[in-house]
Amino acid sequence: MHLQQCWVVLALSLLIFHATLAPVHGQSYAPDCAVLEGMYSQSGLSPPWTIGSCCGYTTGKITIGCDGGGRIVEAHLASVNLGGSIPSLAGLANMQILDLTGNNFVGNLPNLNANPFLTQINVQRNNLAGNIDGLLPSTLSSCALTSSSSNNGLYSCTNNFPAVCQRTGDAAISIGGANCAAQPPSSPPPSTVAPPPQGTTGGGATTAPPPPALSTPPPPPPALTVVVISGVTMTTLSAIPPPPISTMEYINGSLVAVVTQAPPPPPPPVTTVIYVSGAAYTTYLPAPAPSASGDAMIDRTSSGGNTSSGPNIALIAGSIAGVIVVVGAVVGVLVHNRRRTRRGDILLLQYPAL
Repeated sequence: MHLQQCWVVLALSLLIFHATLAPVHGQSYAPDCAVLEGMYSQSGLSPPWTIGSCCGYTTGKITIGCDGGGRIVEAHLASVNLGGSIPSLAGLANMQILDLTGNNFVGNLPNLNANPFLTQINVQRNNLAGNIDGLLPSTLSSCALTSSSSNNGLYSCTNNFPAVCQRTGDAAISIGGANCAAQPPSSPPPSTVAPPPQGTTGGGATTAPPPPALSTPPPPPPALTVVVISGVTMTTLSAIPPPPISTMEYINGSLVAVVTQAPPPPPPPVTTVIYVSGAAYTTYLPAPAPSASGDAMIDRTSSGGNTSSGPNIALIAGSIAGVIVVVGAVVGVLVHNRRRTRRGDILLLQYPAL
């Protein structure tokens, strides 16, 4: 008796365990059912279940399994004359198994990456064609896309699909080939056309670019002059005139170097050496300043304010005064010497014994 009770308990436990694993065939989630009902509508067929209540429907070719929330987890619709393109299955977020074998679907597979729990798919014996790169999730553990006589138009260009979907022989999915898009052309070589000149205006007229900067040459060293004054060698320095100024200008559309002569340096002062009683005296007179015309001196009188061309009176007067001073000094020295001589003669006359 006890043995029979144990078998009953074991059988009930197995039934309860199986019930927890098997899909729930009860309340349906209408939006999930609408996805499958759309396949029937586009094929001109009516779904065999009550609209919006597909969970738990099963026949020899159809099985719709759902979870406890009424979400579809498996859909077996094999050989039920469905056609057109396989619609997007993104709404079936909990779907794990999809079986659409033996129908008349055309076109390519939809993007199934929106079905993260999909583990099994079978679409053999349809008329599918297209590039499957990036359309299948990596969660697939069972994948049947092609056979030797169906879906041979499916191909891959970059081999970007789960390896479990690849077949051998006539069922192999072709990779590459004429169906793949041509590689994008390489980047064109850089243009060798010269850029437009600077200063281009909207009307097409162009203005000349600025001339290149000219380097400034270093100033020349001063000239050395050796002068012998009263037997003494003296060295004087005089500046060399600056070089002409060169500028670059556009004349009639051509870049031309224009040379402008620098103004001459002022003349050095006049040096005069005068010997007085055997001693050499050097006087310096400033050089005459050129007039506005460059070749005449201008004297401005205080009486009428008029100007007249002629020698500089002040300069001449200064020169005469200098000469008078020098001559006076010479005369003074001569007179002094003469007096000393006469005094010596008088002393000799008074004191002949001396």
